[in-house]
Amino acid sequence: MDAHTLECLEFESVRELLAGYAMTGLGKSLAAHVHPVTRFALLERWLNQVTELQRLIVERGLPPYGGITDVRAIVQRCGPPLRVGVEDMSQLGLTLRGTHGVAAYLRDLPADHPELQHLAGRIGDFQTIADRIAAVIDERGQVRDDASPKLLRIRRSIEEASERIGGVMDGLLRDTGIRKLLQYSNHTFHGDRMVLPLRAECRGRVPGIVHRTSDSGATLYVEPAAIVELNNQISNLRSEEQEEVGRLLWTLSNEVHVNTAEIERTLDALAVLDLITAKVRFARDYGLVVPELTTDHTLNVRGARHPLLLALARQRQQQGESAVEVVPIDYRLGLDFNLLIITGPNTGGKTVALKTIGLLSLMLQAGLPVPADRGSRMGLFGNVLIDVGDEQSLQQSLSTFSAHIRRIIDMLRHAGPHALLLIDELGAGTDPDEGAALGVAILDELARLQCRGVITTHLGVLKVFALTRGNAENACVDFDAETLRPTYHLRIGQAGHSNAIDIASKLGLPKRLAGAARRNISRSHRMLHTALEGTRSAKQQAEVARREADVARDTARQSATAADAVRVQLERQQADFQKWVQRVVHLQPGDAVRVRDFDRDGRIVRLRLDQHRAEVDVGAFTVEVPLGDVLPPETPPPPPKPPRPVAVAAPPPRPRKRDRSAPRSAPATRGAPGTAPSPATRPNDPQRPSQRPPRASEERERPMPPPLTVEQAAQLKPLDAVYVRRFHRVGRIVRILPDKKLAVVDVGALEVEVTFDGLAAVPAR
Repeated sequence: MDAHTLECLEFESVRELLAGYAMTGLGKSLAAHVHPVTRFALLERWLNQVTELQRLIVERGLPPYGGITDVRAIVQRCGPPLRVGVEDMSQLGLTLRGTHGVAAYLRDLPADHPELQHLAGRIGDFQTIADRIAAVIDERGQVRDDASPKLLRIRRSIEEASERIGGVMDGLLRDTGIRKLLQYSNHTFHGDRMVLPLRAECRGRVPGIVHRTSDSGATLYVEPAAIVELNNQISNLRSEEQEEVGRLLWTLSNEVHVNTAEIERTLDALAVLDLITAKVRFARDYGLVVPELTTDHTLNVRGARHPLLLALARQRQQQGESAVEVVPIDYRLGLDFNLLIITGPNTGGKTVALKTIGLLSLMLQAGLPVPADRGSRMGLFGNVLIDVGDEQSLQQSLSTFSAHIRRIIDMLRHAGPHALLLIDELGAGTDPDEGAALGVAILDELARLQCRGVITTHLGVLKVFALTRGNAENACVDFDAETLRPTYHLRIGQAGHSNAIDIASKLGLPKRLAGAARRNISRSHRMLHTALEGTRSAKQQAEVARREADVARDTARQSATAADAVRVQLERQQADFQKWVQRVVHLQPGDAVRVRDFDRDGRIVRLRLDQHRAEVDVGAFTVEVPLGDVLPPETPPPPPKPPRPVAVAAPPPRPRKRDRSAPRSAPATRGAPGTAPSPATRPNDPQRPSQRPPRASEERERPMPPPLTVEQAAQLKPLDAVYVRRFHRVGRIVRILPDKKLAVVDVGALEVEVTFDGLAAVPAR
């Protein structure tokens, strides 16, 4: 893509915005070098990556990049000769460990995420190397004492020698005869050797080695002879320690070096994933969307906003300043016309509209979502070329005009059906008549080459061009003559006016002069104005009809998309149900399962397919649960339930299904299976609590009640209230199994078997 275009449209600023959303150095370096491409397949792949990750983030959140940094330079240095330090290896270990988390995040992706599946296949498993690095280097980035038996022995020897040196030094400092020779009564260090600060006039009074003298010459730093040998021993041990650390680093570096290609491929994949994450986060904050991509070199964009204006508005809002509205524009090109001629007064937003059109095309072709409304359609261009007008002083007019003409001539060399040309202030900077003639000639050439072009101008003659050519259309940027401010709305099909006389009148120009100015307007100019006004109404009606048709088409497309999504979800639910059915019908006693409500693994004891229930041994007890609560083993726990609203009145008793295996001698007041007994049928039940059963959190705050004796438990009857000690909950007896000293208790959603010593009397409120 043309470098001058990238600079004029400030594409580098968009790169900086994108890089700010990357979560690792890998993604930042990649974001700083994104560039527009012209390959449709590659661009389609980039945009699909964004949409896939957007859907995945809804289900799984952002990818976990904790610990991951750009360690590609460190990986390169792991080859011989060894140039990796402890800190480098620690950083490399954290990154390799972090890749394991990203790989887990991308595991078991749905079938409608092919791009992310391809990316996941490029991320290797380096958990073994990460564990070996962690066994040598701890979380603080220091080599562990137990990294090897030799290192442990060396460090213990250093510690023992240091303790002996400390003991000798403490003895010397306690000696009053020596202490009075010192400049101050503490030891200090010269390098890693412990020394005493001896006064210069006491030289030779303490046997030892003088290592240095203070700057003033008043203090000698002496290593006492009694610890010289111990310090030498520590120095030797330090050398051995460094050799052993170097050997450990060499071993780890060699393992990394052997896997260099796989690690670099993984880091490249992580960089791409982080870049996609940055695009998604950028899109979320700025309201960017992925438009529909077309191959016919057309544009039909609604609600387009300039991203740098959005960034400025966000910055002012964050600083607490008054909000700035970024006015969206609608534009199209290549459908019913190829050339769009925008006219209007200065400071009216023509150049902003021109740059918005160009910058959004560059963003799309760089694989970025764009700030526009959903339903927008954008095609690719082989070239996006721009010439920005810059009317300056008379002294600079000739040079400025020449520079623009040279630029336009160069643009015409690359113009064609696949090119998008953006020309600001065509024909300006020279005599208006000659500039208009030159502008018409350039527009004719653009029309002949069938290229797409957006041109801004002040010249009235160029407004007529769109009225006499079928492949061109006028547009204007609205201007409020009452407030003298632009509205920045782009109106296709309407030609703009400079409003110079009206603006001058509002600014205080005498009416006499304003009237004279209007009389000086040429007859041809008045006729042109009348002709343009005559077409305004028809153009407005045509644009309204087109807009309504676009809305209807988008609504139909959204309805079809929603229907497809519902169909896919239904098919997925049916597939999950069939998978569940196949799993359940093949379960056998002893198979490992997980009980949803208990969030515990267990084993099947017995299946009751006719009742859709299963008995599961979950360790200390057996539970009977619906088949729908039986999951594969090691299934993640379900999400926490939302907090219950505070009840205004006491809720009615919850219906409970009757266990068909209960003895038929149960009281008749239990009612039909699947219903709960009415409170009115047992008003004198002494065991029935008068209020709701205490919640588990309330029960844990009380002391644990003593268990029932075997005799007390054997006397319990169905529907009697008891306290289940293990669950800290009140339940009701379903049946008693005296031979096994077990009771089946209903504790709410489950019926569980509890030993007699696991029951207690209901605590008093």
